Amino acid sequence: MSNKIKVLDEYTFSITDEDHTLMNPLQWSISQDKSVDICGYTIPHPSENIATLRIQFKDENRQNKTEKKDTLIEGCDRLERIINEMMKQLEDTK
Repeated sequence: MSNKIKVLDEYTFSITDEDHTLMNPLQWSISQDKSVDICGYTIPHPSENIATLRIQFKDENRQNKTEKKDTLIEGCDRLERIINEMMKQLEDTK
């Protein structure tokens, strides 16, 4: 399996095989990080299953691939915690 996520530059990731279903909540989750100035995504063409995710920090010194990758991981982790809590609450309602 090839890599789904590629670093395009110091601001942008390319993510394959994902659509608005994941990208919109992921954008929201990353935007919750107080060090993030702007987080946005685009899906340039519907026939190509590629999304681009851009993260820009308030502090220009943090604008590097390592910080951006860590912030993406934290955003995924935050989203996972929210989903797990929702699942737990659903299980508790049975």
